[in-house]
Amino acid sequence: MEPEARAEPVATAEDGALRRAARAVEVLVSAHVTLARVEASADAARIFDGLVMLASALGLLAIATLLAHAALVVIVHAALGGGWAAAIGALALGDALLAAVLLAIARARLKTPVLVQTRARLAEATTTLRRERREPLSP
Repeated sequence: MEPEARAEPVATAEDGALRRAARAVEVLVSAHVTLARVEASADAARIFDGLVMLASALGLLAIATLLAHAALVVIVHAALGGGWAAAIGALALGDALLAAVLLAIARARLKTPVLVQTRARLAEATTTLRRERREPLSP
């Protein structure tokens, strides 16, 4: 018995168009993934910096409140010659101002949206794909 001759599949124009479309989708997805990785890396660094600033602000507020107030109240009381309440109030105001500045810096670092370019490109690609589904490519 002779082996059966296999018929080679006949490539059609539709096969070529399908391969080109699949390749275009592959390139598009690859570009999106690459951009998302780069953007996510930059955003992660920015968010990390903001969180470090926030932690520093809260840590400084706690340290200043717990460790320095006793000594500073005595110094302010001696310098102002006023009552103990005035010395404590002056220190509390100084701490609040320092904390407000550090929190404002942290908020500014964390305010910017993440993955801006990636989301814009995905929205654009989704719109294009929806349009193509309604209006198929003409041969």
